[in-house]
Amino acid sequence: RVKNMEIADERLNPLKRLVIEECAKVAGKDGIKIGIDAEKLNRAFKKSENISSMQQDLMKGKKTEIDYLNGAVVRLGGKYGIKCPANEALTGIIKELEKP
Repeated sequence: RVKNMEIADERLNPLKRLVIEECAKVAGKDGIKIGIDAEKLNRAFKKSENISSMQQDLMKGKKTEIDYLNGAVVRLGGKYGIKCPANEALTGIIKELEKP
């Protein structure tokens, strides 16, 4: 429930690293290399005054794209035998926020 620029808060780096590491492991099984880290994300978000589309959906009471993002990482991780607890937790949190 914040502007994207607030995601650049360095106190969130441990969580960002966990999410990215899980995504990279799953993508790696499909031969895709992810070359991004928490610091690159911070630089991208630092000046972003906008509100994410997912947050906009939540504000409107609409279903988000979480199943196609972090939820997809969890599903693919399951297919490859890779646990993705950070992405699973984020998906669960958003699914709860989607409830009326």
